[in-house]
Amino acid sequence: MTTLPRPWLAGGTSTAPRCSPHPSPRSPPALVEALADATHEALTNVAKHAGVIEATLWADVSPTRVTVSVLDHGWGFDPAIATAGLGLPQSIRARIEAASGAVAIDSAPGAGTYVELAIPLPDTHAAAPGHVS
Repeated sequence: MTTLPRPWLAGGTSTAPRCSPHPSPRSPPALVEALADATHEALTNVAKHAGVIEATLWADVSPTRVTVSVLDHGWGFDPAIATAGLGLPQSIRARIEAASGAVAIDSAPGAGTYVELAIPLPDTHAAAPGHVS
């Protein structure tokens, strides 16, 4: 778990931290890019909307999936009515779902926001094309 101070907040989001994915053989570049871009957007949303100067970022890799979570203790919002802007529906949800992943958002006005991004990893034990086991 890493808490990210946001000194870049004062200067706007154009200097927000960049995610630099380093694909492994188990992580196709398109999946890594989707997760990195969605994570960047979640952190950008903290900078733009949460009213706080820190966010907490977790990353977990299991044998079957990669999960990234972003937590802030800011203003929060009602996810059922948050339709303005492109951040949640296009920059986060569409990218993760296009990679066969899932997005979970837990937030309420005055209660902060928790965003979880999960993408399944390819099965490395599956037989390669043309391979007979």
